[in-house]
Amino acid sequence: MSISLHLLTLHEHGGHQQKWRPGAFRYEWPGCWKRHAAIFAEVGYDATTMRDIATRAGASIGSLHQFFPNKEVVARAIKAQYCQELKELWANLVAVSAKTLTIRLIDQSLNVTIKAIEQHPAIIRLLDTPRSANPAADIKQPLREQLVELFLTRKPRMSRNKAHRYAEITVQMIRTILWLYLENERSEREALVSEMKSAVVNYLVPRLT
Repeated sequence: MSISLHLLTLHEHGGHQQKWRPGAFRYEWPGCWKRHAAIFAEVGYDATTMRDIATRAGASIGSLHQFFPNKEVVARAIKAQYCQELKELWANLVAVSAKTLTIRLIDQSLNVTIKAIEQHPAIIRLLDTPRSANPAADIKQPLREQLVELFLTRKPRMSRNKAHRYAEITVQMIRTILWLYLENERSEREALVSEMKSAVVNYLVPRLT
């Protein structure tokens, strides 16, 4: 199966390297990026090879290298896709945050995030991959931005610096807890979610009320 991807191309044009632009790509085969992500989810970033990615996509390693020079670039493309999806999900919560009780807002935010992680487990695996100079490929960045907006909407007199600090701490809490969530058996996850919500509520409620 050929892999016709208009994604993240780094071809040489007239001796100049074409830069990756996250909004400029489209997959002709919609399931292709999900197959790439599945490899990272199953074995992790470090253990994944370009040959693994090509095999899962049904392509030759040569075909894959036409579009992706290395797995870091593949990961960056997948992360950019996730960033866009997550940003849209969190933006919906920010829009109603001013009229929602703090505890309920935290509950809804974590439910949305957990659901996204269950649907795309590679999100967690790719959180700590080499950082890109392009912020569109940093999964944690859109969450920080949305949290800052949420905090400022809830408490307009809060300084932006303080909102950024609270957002950074909250992101790290969520990141750690989601790792635990994925690493534990399903029978343990409900209890972990309860503990997760309790920890975030105890941290944020005093700061947002």
